[in-house]
Amino acid sequence: YPAELRRAVVNLVENAHRYGGAAHIVLTDSAERVIIDVSDNGPGIPPAELQRVLEPFYRVESSRSRAT
Repeated sequence: YPAELRRAVVNLVENAHRYGGAAHIVLTDSAERVIIDVSDNGPGIPPAELQRVLEPFYRVESSRSRAT
């Protein structure tokens, strides 16, 4: 699944940069898992949209987008 993981991480970082201006990324590695923590100062995802953002190609309302 390397291609899918790469796509997910790239999307997270690009969105953090696009909507938050900058991104802070922390990787934590242990014997059981790797944690990738991406944070920014962007508007965040509205709680009502959280489940839908996991759907392929889903976008939160277009009016929130800085670039189309």
